[in-house]
Amino acid sequence: MNPVELVHELQTGKPSFYSDLYKNYYKSIEHYILSNSGTQNDAEDIFQDAMLVLLDKLNRDDFRLTATLKTYLFAICKNLWLKRLRNPKHKYEVALDEEMSDSLYEEYSSAIEDETNAIDKVSVLMSKVTHHCNQLLNAMFFEQKNIDQVKEEFGYTTKHNAQNQKYKCIEQMRKMKNV
Repeated sequence: MNPVELVHELQTGKPSFYSDLYKNYYKSIEHYILSNSGTQNDAEDIFQDAMLVLLDKLNRDDFRLTATLKTYLFAICKNLWLKRLRNPKHKYEVALDEEMSDSLYEEYSSAIEDETNAIDKVSVLMSKVTHHCNQLLNAMFFEQKNIDQVKEEFGYTTKHNAQNQKYKCIEQMRKMKNV
């Protein structure tokens, strides 16, 4: 299944798909957490939290899967686990996971590089659009302001006007991309 189909399946929330995710990816997450001073309960909690993070990300308009789902989910779990380990209430010792293969490491590196390149491209495009569009897109996508906040901040009379302006600014960026 390609990334677009995968994201669509996740966004539709088919229960069987979540059980497939659990079946296919939980064991590697559990292994990582058990290898790094965690318990089976910790692994279950982290996996569940990661599913909530994934669902939240999928519901964002700007979500783009830049790595395999396995890599993306593992990265979420790893970050959640490391955050929990840094919490002073938990006294865990972190051991390096020697099981992580070179290919997985390369996949992480590639995903990070792809994301960095995408951010660089967006920055260049943002510098080419009008000042107003730059401010509007920055408010909506980077500051994550909702349409009501943008309407008030930019003085639009209706939400529809704000959404139209957002569309026009995105189109302006698309045209700059092709120049």
